Amino acid sequence: MLTQQERRSSSSLILESMKNIRTLVVDDEPHSAEMLCGYLKEYATNIDVVASASSAEEATELIIKHRPELLFLDISMPGEDGLDLVRKFPNPDFEFVYVTAHQSYAVKAFELGAVHYLLKPIDLVQLSVAVQRVAERIRPADPRGVYSQSPDGKLAVASTSGHQLVNVSEIEYLKSEGSYTDIVLANGNSLTSSKNIGFYEHLLRNYKFYRSHRQYLINLNSVKSFTKGKSGYAELASGASVQISFSRMAGFVDAVENGLMH
Repeated sequence: MLTQQERRSSSSLILESMKNIRTLVVDDEPHSAEMLCGYLKEYATNIDVVASASSAEEATELIIKHRPELLFLDISMPGEDGLDLVRKFPNPDFEFVYVTAHQSYAVKAFELGAVHYLLKPIDLVQLSVAVQRVAERIRPADPRGVYSQSPDGKLAVASTSGHQLVNVSEIEYLKSEGSYTDIVLANGNSLTSSKNIGFYEHLLRNYKFYRSHRQYLINLNSVKSFTKGKSGYAELASGASVQISFSRMAGFVDAVENGLMH
């Protein structure tokens, strides 16, 4: 059992730059849920726990209602389990961390795209690792000082073999592939970067790019039309169709209405 001083020391490992990450805690054991919420409140104060659920069915309703960016999710629950819950969202607009007493589910959890896998009882150091991994995906570190963007609008795309320069204006959209990013050009060619999409979202913040979905970052100058709805889509100049998530649709429309598109 950690002392109060040890717990406060462990809390320094949790990334402080995370801000207002909407979080849902899902666990059928009230004591476990309360303990995790307490840890997050004390040691990861920039994570905002918007609600908690005791079943996958309840969690589904809360996901639709609150549109969380992050789930801390138990696996073994009555009825649908935590694996079934994630499978109901084939292109989830949230990250998720499994919190369970059963190590045997780890492979399935990571196959579904879990950011991390925490065993009960929760270790604060491992909790800090989970929070940091989430931060890298949702609130990426400032890449200033890294040679990636030149003054004339060229981007140095980092790959395992080096860097390749491309004109920012030639990029139609970027697609997340886990910790890698596919950069699709207007001419149909594509490059695979060893940086994640959050890195590029921050890097291209001064250009006309919009994060339309957890997986996509689109060049607004390439958008020719779009459709609204729970599953909206932007039609690009090349004919490609890129998804716009429900939670990001309002921001996309606002970007269009404020003249960010030509």
